[in-house]
Amino acid sequence: MAEEDLSTIGARGLVVYDGKTYSYIRESEWRAQGYVADAPAEFEALVRLNAVVAQLGEAILIDLDRLGELEPPSEDIEPHESKEPWQEKGRSVVLRENALFYQVTEEKLSALDEGFEGDAGVVVTRGAVVAAIPSNSIPSGTYCVLVNRTSLTRP
Repeated sequence: MAEEDLSTIGARGLVVYDGKTYSYIRESEWRAQGYVADAPAEFEALVRLNAVVAQLGEAILIDLDRLGELEPPSEDIEPHESKEPWQEKGRSVVLRENALFYQVTEEKLSALDEGFEGDAGVVVTRGAVVAAIPSNSIPSGTYCVLVNRTSLTRP
């Protein structure tokens, strides 16, 4: 994968570390799939508790509105309802933004080529659970929101 391709992940693009590999989805891709209108009520309850990141079953919630130092959302794509229903089974990341929930299932993530994790790898090594990684002068492609699944795993 070329470095210039990785730079398009975006400030609110997602990189997920599962203990072995890094996977990603571009901000433009999760926005294009649309928000889910039928997210479980438990996610709203977590939002009311001011959770920035929380695990609920096999899903991880990240409240982008509460994640500090994150650039404003892209306005390229108008919010619209997803044609896909909420996925009850399987691992996913649920992004909340402006009171809307976007579900990114594991199948929608693409593998990040080994060696391209850049700043995300540094943040994982330091034990972060979730982090907003700002743009920097090194074209490492980790200008994104990172979630470290290994820090959320229950013993």
